[in-house]
Amino acid sequence: KHRAMFRQLPKNGFSKTSLLNNNKVEFIIDKTNISTITHAYIQVKVTNDTGASVTLAPTPFWIDRIEIVRGNVVTTFTGQQAYLSTSTFLGREEYEQLAPSMCLTSAYATTGTALASTASGVYYIPLLHMFPAVKLYLEAIKGDLEIRVYTQASSQTILAGSHPGITDCALIVKGFSETSDDKHRRLLAYHDRKLGNPYIGSIVQVHAHA
Repeated sequence: KHRAMFRQLPKNGFSKTSLLNNNKVEFIIDKTNISTITHAYIQVKVTNDTGASVTLAPTPFWIDRIEIVRGNVVTTFTGQQAYLSTSTFLGREEYEQLAPSMCLTSAYATTGTALASTASGVYYIPLLHMFPAVKLYLEAIKGDLEIRVYTQASSQTILAGSHPGITDCALIVKGFSETSDDKHRRLLAYHDRKLGNPYIGSIVQVHAHA
């Protein structure tokens, strides 16, 4: 296995004027770049074009829910879960380094981050727990794997001021890729009279009973 990372743009673009107000953005995972996802971040660039200071809520609270979809919804996670995962999956030193980019503080405060008029900032919504929880093996999944992100109302995402401009939005995906030979062996195993479960990445032998 080799570490892999790629940046995925939204499927149908995003709203630059209301992304943080009861909106939705969708991503299709490019399965050619990665086999197993360990974690991901939604990257959002905010430009304050309101003419006054804006205070942004901590980025996990921008989220109402996130759905992993393959035809139907596979699983759903909330912004509260995303927030709790920051203290569960990040060590203290890593948390302190990443906190400002999530509109948090190294002291675990949730008072948000002020963005001055005309200033810009790049912020990250952590998706640390949702992919390890379902353990998807992407090579075994037929069809598209979609990530749907639903945001909260602006009364929850913006603590002071009005909605700023959103000038960029992307999904940063991290995980592992495999060589062509490894992919081929894994896929042969799935088709070798066994039931492959792409959600747990394991092979289950089927036994016949008289």
